[in-house]
Amino acid sequence: MYAPLFRPLRSILLVLLLLGAGAGAHVSDTSLLRVKVLPDRLQLEANVDLLTLNRVVNLDADGDGLVTRAELLQAAPKLEEFFRQKLLLKFGAGAPSLGRAAAPEWQAPKDTAAEGDLQSVHVNLGFERELPPGTKGFRLESAVFDAFGPTHNVIFAVVEGDATQQAVLTLETPGLDYGFATQDKSPATPETGGTTSLFRLGVSHILEGYDHLLFLLTLLVAASGWRQMVGIITAFTAAHSVTVGLAVFGVARLPEKFVECTIAASIAWVAAENLWRGGGRNRWQQTFAFGLVHGFGFAGALMALQLPREGLAWSLLLFNTGVEAGQLLVVAPLFPLLLLLRRTPWSGLVQKALSGVALAMALVWLGQRLAG
Repeated sequence: MYAPLFRPLRSILLVLLLLGAGAGAHVSDTSLLRVKVLPDRLQLEANVDLLTLNRVVNLDADGDGLVTRAELLQAAPKLEEFFRQKLLLKFGAGAPSLGRAAAPEWQAPKDTAAEGDLQSVHVNLGFERELPPGTKGFRLESAVFDAFGPTHNVIFAVVEGDATQQAVLTLETPGLDYGFATQDKSPATPETGGTTSLFRLGVSHILEGYDHLLFLLTLLVAASGWRQMVGIITAFTAAHSVTVGLAVFGVARLPEKFVECTIAASIAWVAAENLWRGGGRNRWQQTFAFGLVHGFGFAGALMALQLPREGLAWSLLLFNTGVEAGQLLVVAPLFPLLLLLRRTPWSGLVQKALSGVALAMALVWLGQRLAG
């Protein structure tokens, strides 16, 4: 009688495991585009990771598996031309122009980046455009998605005086009109979405964070009942919400490599307990402790974007709410299925099988991250 219930659960578990097989570090596929409004000009700055820029120009010119600061400067003319073609800054009926370009700014303590670290090294590319007389605003259109990929997100921020307005540009909503505040216009009005797009960004970030999801699933599959499940989810949510906030506001930071390795180790620890002890004691305490480290992993992508300080609390709230919604999207269908599974003869088998696969995957990730 339980076979119909077991089949959908088995499918969900297999999908999660297959997705997790390709998971490494979980930096979101996102870049930042910031425009600062000055009395006579606009300063535009694009902040993009090396992995994304490498889709435009082969940055490893000598083919040695490393990208260097010198190789980035060598590729600067091609990158500048790409952004001139793909970022259209318009004032009324005039021709789009980004204005003068600055040299790319390498943002990393080391002058080299290995192939596996390209997504964690960001580059600033700056432009400066004089404002035509009588300008009341501008329109910006981004056509980077054919090169960066259809799932890429561009967080767009306009800083005017003490105010910051934000939106997210995507393949579906690539354009935005901005009216200067001094002209009593409505600032930062995208074609659709607005700043609530940061909520969607949070949802996509957790759905791409396969190691976070596998950590939760490995905990939940060995839970004794719904009370322990609720305790696990609550502890994880509370813990990572705390450290996301601390990290983004610069109160506390941990080295990225330590965070990534600890996340992999947390999955291995929980999976091993499931295999040899049938689940651990004080699971909500363990979940909270490990969840604090997972929170630094969530915050990594947001910190890399260097969002303006103004409005950061609102951006963080939207992003974190999206993370929780994405987490609920995954957990909600599993919750009743896992409860029903515990009443079946297959409960122990599924727990052991999933925990064994999770342990193997976590150890592989841990080895990759230690070596990276």
